[in-house]
Amino acid sequence: MPPQSDNDETTISLWLHGRSTTTRRAYESDAQAFLAMSGKSLPQVTVGDVQAYAAALTRPAPASQARRVSSVKSLLTFAHRIGYTPFNVGAVVRLPPGGARRRQFVLPARRGTL
Repeated sequence: MPPQSDNDETTISLWLHGRSTTTRRAYESDAQAFLAMSGKSLPQVTVGDVQAYAAALTRPAPASQARRVSSVKSLLTFAHRIGYTPFNVGAVVRLPPGGARRRQFVLPARRGTL
């Protein structure tokens, strides 16, 4: 399969296609911040670059940090799937702790049981 993109800008545009305006805005900002911090194009990015980006996100709340890292991981997965990058470096990077909150559901006790 031939690569579907030959530059970061086109890859990001393809990745954002069909997403809502709010999501596009947030994800594009995340991608641009990541690329600016790494100083590299997507095919040159390493696992260490993604980890350094995640570690540098100390300002926003944990959920926002996780969303930002998650969007970069999504971009890297997409870039690999379309043949723009040789390896998905984001696949091995873990999200920052405390980002995703899961709701805990407690089932009500049934009458007559202990």
